[in-house]
Amino acid sequence: MYSSRSAILGLMALVSTWAVTTPSFSEEKCIPRDGFLPLEEGEQFAGLFRIPLELADRHDPLAARTHFLFADAWAQAISEAIFPETRDLCGAIILPEGFPDLRAFMIVHRTTSQIDREKVVCANALYDLLNDFDPDDDQIKRAVAWSAWLEHPKLPGNGAPAVDPAEDAANIAQAALPIIYKEGSILHALASVRVGKPTPIDAPDLRNWIRNQRMLSNLLPEEIPHCLPPHADLASSSDIPQERLESDILPAGEISLSRAGSGPLPPGPLHHIVMVGDPVEPPTLAAHSEVEAKYCGRQHTFSIAGESPHPVSITVKPQCESQGVHDLDMWNLIYCDPKDCSPEPVEKAVIAAIASDPEILEFARRSSSTATRRGPYFISIK
Repeated sequence: MYSSRSAILGLMALVSTWAVTTPSFSEEKCIPRDGFLPLEEGEQFAGLFRIPLELADRHDPLAARTHFLFADAWAQAISEAIFPETRDLCGAIILPEGFPDLRAFMIVHRTTSQIDREKVVCANALYDLLNDFDPDDDQIKRAVAWSAWLEHPKLPGNGAPAVDPAEDAANIAQAALPIIYKEGSILHALASVRVGKPTPIDAPDLRNWIRNQRMLSNLLPEEIPHCLPPHADLASSSDIPQERLESDILPAGEISLSRAGSGPLPPGPLHHIVMVGDPVEPPTLAAHSEVEAKYCGRQHTFSIAGESPHPVSITVKPQCESQGVHDLDMWNLIYCDPKDCSPEPVEKAVIAAIASDPEILEFARRSSSTATRRGPYFISIK
């Protein structure tokens, strides 16, 4: 199950591009919800489901962290178990979106032209596993390892000396978020889960947590639309998750990170990026953000100081990536590809100019429901 789905899971960072270029979605004007993923040839979509879970204390960062780790491990164990349980008919990719709940993307692998019946079979199998399946020690070990691989910073592959710029920007944001969110907040706890060494999970503790969920929760998967409702302006939105409202952030400014030693950042090509909130809700990695749609991939001319006493103009196309925190928050990462911004002093000057761009400052102001702007943060990597 894991090996057959690894390609799709590896494409999750590219879903925003896929969502725009897939004809059926552009025709339906569908913005897919987090957790809705591409299908491989021959597969059928069998539904997107919310799995309701109970969080012991919504105001306790440690409880939130523990809940996330246990829920994620359980999700991966069920994702592995459903394939053999249904004799290779059904697949599930279960993600910790909609925290504290889970979100299950269900797949029919080999339809016999009875797709409606097969969808019911898959939904029933998911229900049975949620209510009856207790993973053994080996299954828990595999689930924890797989979950950690998905969440931790991506390392260079195929002999490459560094990850590509888009992956590097995501790695940088993952390391920066625990600094941006103030310690003691729920989002700080969630953003910190995958920074540093993987947190070990004791199998008996996980099984005890599962039993508690079965006592506290109605573990009946609820099918939800895979298309998001139209985005609203954040300033007038009443749908901001409570965890975000209660998680303070640092004032806009500079953040310094290091790739040296055993820090959280693997090798990468970028030296500087900008992080800024997005003015729309709900957050989703599956749709182009307003910042990306209106700012990135377009030519911008910046005036920067050169070696001469007179400013120099440079025209570049800034690039964007998005970094979400479990469907509770979303940030835009803006960077300049080193092919366009080299050497490093040029990159630094361009990113500094982006951080002070009035349009970026307006995005930051509009993305906040309080007096504290959500960025921009000028992030430097040593």
